Amino acid sequence: MPYTEDRSAWFEGQGLWQHISASDWQDWGWQLKNRITTVEQLERYMTLTAEEKAGCAFASHKLSLAITPYFFNLIDRHDRIARSASR
Repeated sequence: MPYTEDRSAWFEGQGLWQHISASDWQDWGWQLKNRITTVEQLERYMTLTAEEKAGCAFASHKLSLAITPYFFNLIDRHDRIARSASR
């Protein structure tokens, strides 16, 4: 059976940033200023598996970590199976 999921709730509202005004949320400058750029910041919002932590550490030697709040809201933080299956 193929994997399916309901992503409709992921796009609703501002997720963890509901306290931010709509004008700030829709401002690309605010999004860039408030992006997640460290593993420590990322772990404030979600629990990473050991493999995900290792991937972040490995990638940091080649790439920068930078996730805007908008794109963070597209991550299903509670579905470790889907996160590991995408690799």
